[in-house]
Amino acid sequence: MFQPDFPTANLHGAAYNPRAIAPDALDRLKASIATIGFAKPIICTQAGLIVAGHQRVKASRAVQRETVPAFVLKEITTYDEIRFNQLHNGTDIDDIDHPVTVAESAVLGFSKVPAVNIHGNLRSIGAAVRKEICRLVLKYGAWGGAVATQSGNVVSGQQYALACKLLGIGCRTFYVPDSAEGDARAYFGAHYGEFSYDHLPRTTWIQTFAQMMRLRNDDSPERKQNASTLYRTMVLPAITKDQRILDFGCGQGDYVRDLRAKGYRIQGVEFFFRKGNAIHPAAVHKMCDDLCRSLRMDGFFDVVVCDSVLNSVDTALAEHDVMVCCNALAKPGGSVFMSGRRMDKVIGQARYTKSLSPNRFVEFTDKDGFTALYRKGAWFYQKFHRESEARKLMADWIGPCEEYQQNQSTSFQMFARKTVTIAPEFAIESLRREFNLPWPDGKSVGKGQQIVEAYQRAMAIGGGEA
Repeated sequence: MFQPDFPTANLHGAAYNPRAIAPDALDRLKASIATIGFAKPIICTQAGLIVAGHQRVKASRAVQRETVPAFVLKEITTYDEIRFNQLHNGTDIDDIDHPVTVAESAVLGFSKVPAVNIHGNLRSIGAAVRKEICRLVLKYGAWGGAVATQSGNVVSGQQYALACKLLGIGCRTFYVPDSAEGDARAYFGAHYGEFSYDHLPRTTWIQTFAQMMRLRNDDSPERKQNASTLYRTMVLPAITKDQRILDFGCGQGDYVRDLRAKGYRIQGVEFFFRKGNAIHPAAVHKMCDDLCRSLRMDGFFDVVVCDSVLNSVDTALAEHDVMVCCNALAKPGGSVFMSGRRMDKVIGQARYTKSLSPNRFVEFTDKDGFTALYRKGAWFYQKFHRESEARKLMADWIGPCEEYQQNQSTSFQMFARKTVTIAPEFAIESLRREFNLPWPDGKSVGKGQQIVEAYQRAMAIGGGEA
């Protein structure tokens, strides 16, 4: 239900709003409201919870505006509340490569433009955004809108307007004078806040659902079903059967099982190994015990593989610990192989991921390269890296990157030999954290002290300096 005069006194913000606004951006937003008007309705619940439009409400209160136009939702799931918030925030700046127009108007302010009078290229970039807009419109009604000049040039909300055309429904449009087009494009083309997920909770074990089922349902000799690009292009051509190999963060362990069956001396450790949708504690503990036994008996590893772990960390500290552990568990001069997800491949101009998977929706990155999706009742994070960032990680914690590759997929792969020496007390901090990662119901992996003792034994028998 569209309500043109919703009292600002009745509105309150959502704790999950992922954007913060700087003072200068807030000043621009206040100027936009004063110059153009309140052109984009907020989205809220009947109880006054702001689902999308936190910054506009803040600006309205700053200029002592008592009401704002709002689309009021009757009922909504927590998941969709958060998706509205992210989608509305993340598509303020349209990422589109063809102009969109609507019917001309003799009047200013809000009008409903029939779908037949919306014109634009339905093959324009941003199909993933339009798909998500359509999903939410079909479920909750016409919650968005566009801003256009009286001549019909859409200056904001182009993706929403095209979604309306696709659905065959009218598009709520706020008309501004033609003379104000320049100001409108400037105001609506500016950033009003940056995504930040720092304040959101971390349920670290939920990252288990990033694990892919490798080498499944494929009887061909090439075994290409969900095959790992890192293993296929870098690891398998380089390893030998006399080397001791560790897959750190081995997911569901497919490559460990496969290579063991072929006679390779490989073992894996995965702190969130699951059976069905639940963590499998016995399997995790066995992997940790086997790893500690191997360290105590034979020292550090010739090869450490860290495949698709960097993209599944949920904090900068977690990324730091992964890098330190890979260093700590490799012998001096040992080979370290790593992979992750590319920032340049998945992020568009509006900073949303152009996912190739139909199971993934539009996502938005924060300043540190993290995205956040609300799934299974918890926040799920992914980390994206630019090439320069990935190379620096390798150089800082392992050694100079000797090989870096990327293809048409969204991933990167890299290799280095361990030449960086880390102080034992520094390594122990990260090892203890990683091997004590939290599980559901207040439990944890609980192997922190055991790995520290095994690491210290490996130092004693094999040395840890390059």
